[in-house]
Amino acid sequence: MRTFLLLFMSLLLPTTLFSQDICTTSYSVVSSYDFDETLKRLKVTFEEKNLTLFAEINHTAHAEKVGLPLTSATVLLVGNPKAGTPLMQQNVEVAIELPLKILVFKKEGTAQVYVHFKKLVPLAKQYFSSNDDQLHASLKQIENTMIRLIEQTVMEK
Repeated sequence: MRTFLLLFMSLLLPTTLFSQDICTTSYSVVSSYDFDETLKRLKVTFEEKNLTLFAEINHTAHAEKVGLPLTSATVLLVGNPKAGTPLMQQNVEVAIELPLKILVFKKEGTAQVYVHFKKLVPLAKQYFSSNDDQLHASLKQIENTMIRLIEQTVMEK
């Protein structure tokens, strides 16, 4: 039991000591639409904007296959090789973060549907020099474009 507690505490320690404010590292918005409509609208928008949908991962379906319940949750892997490739040319390790992963999920016990993704600028600190103003501006532009597209797609005007 003591070993289990020590192991458990050691797993918690890094997250409590080094966690960042979620508002600065990720973006979330509540959709005005139900889960299926939100997914459909996002995929249409990405196609219209010539963004590549590399993959769609339906976590709920995979959970059901192994007999486990899970609220509606799907990840869309979306990107533009013209934007992502130059980043990977500077540091190929950033490829683990690309393409962008857009999580659409229904909050358990509610009808609320969220669209969520990790912001690029905080992630970039792991891979690039912090004094590269041009890179920072490019990442901020990609991030802001994605936020604008998501908001225009899932929020009623």
